[in-house]
Amino acid sequence: MKAMRKVISGLLAATLLLAPVSAFAAENVKLNVNFNEARVKVNGKLVQSNVLLYKYKVYATVEGMANLFQLDYLYDEDSTSFYLGMLPAGAISDEVIEAWDSLGKEAKKTGELGEVAGDRSVTGIVNEYKVSIHAIPIEDDTLSIGGNLYVSFQAVADILGLKMKYDKATNTTYVGSIPDSILNPPKKDSAKSKTAQNKKSKMYDVAASGDMKGWRLLKGHPNEKSIAVYYKQDGSMLQMEFKDIRKVDLKRKVQWVDDNGYKHTNTVGEIYHLFTLSNEYTSDWFSSKFGKLYTDWMMVQAFHGENLVEDYLRSKGKLK
Repeated sequence: MKAMRKVISGLLAATLLLAPVSAFAAENVKLNVNFNEARVKVNGKLVQSNVLLYKYKVYATVEGMANLFQLDYLYDEDSTSFYLGMLPAGAISDEVIEAWDSLGKEAKKTGELGEVAGDRSVTGIVNEYKVSIHAIPIEDDTLSIGGNLYVSFQAVADILGLKMKYDKATNTTYVGSIPDSILNPPKKDSAKSKTAQNKKSKMYDVAASGDMKGWRLLKGHPNEKSIAVYYKQDGSMLQMEFKDIRKVDLKRKVQWVDDNGYKHTNTVGEIYHLFTLSNEYTSDWFSSKFGKLYTDWMMVQAFHGENLVEDYLRSKGKLK
């Protein structure tokens, strides 16, 4: 099925761009959208491809969705339908699938050009194409814009049975694994407590270097030895990036005992992945099994640097 994925990668843009010249082409309309200012994390990983916001829903391209959720994908010209994952029984002949497979050996992946971040009005077509995932049709709107077909994360998550939650503080939508700190956010500090903290604050910022050149690095915050806090301010737009800078040997082996008394040996990296499965295990269970290994990891995951940066900038008169 890998070859099939290559076919649609190479032909997707051509298919979408040529469609409007058809005698039966759908009508172009103006769509008010936002590109790449909303963040999406799928199973803990930040989505790097284009993220589109339309009518309060986040979208990615059909190619991007296939890569994110590791699904093969195909296009059937006769039905103007895209299929991700399993095909509907009898919907497509073996001859057509074999032809796709053969073409895939020569097709080249076009990739996806990054869109400039911000709000704008674009020309597009709503519901020009049908999309199915594991033979289940997507009921949400599909958007044909600039040679790409966009589908919503909500529609994909519903079909795949994945949870979704939006975190307003970071403008991030979580799909699949959701950190416990997002599912059960800590109570906000009182105004009096915040004022006291600001008076004691010794934070300052310096120019960041390396791959973060052009950003500011916040210094003097309580978690400085574990978390690097970067921010970039451009007028009213404030961007933030947080990096785990702890020196952790992910290959170090750890032995632990499950609820049935059986001993297991896993690397720290494998156990960290287990920690992301917060929908299946509770924080209390992780803490009882892994102790400090879990609490140290959780400290980084639960870190809400957004408020830290905003409070710092307000104290300097750089943010209203």
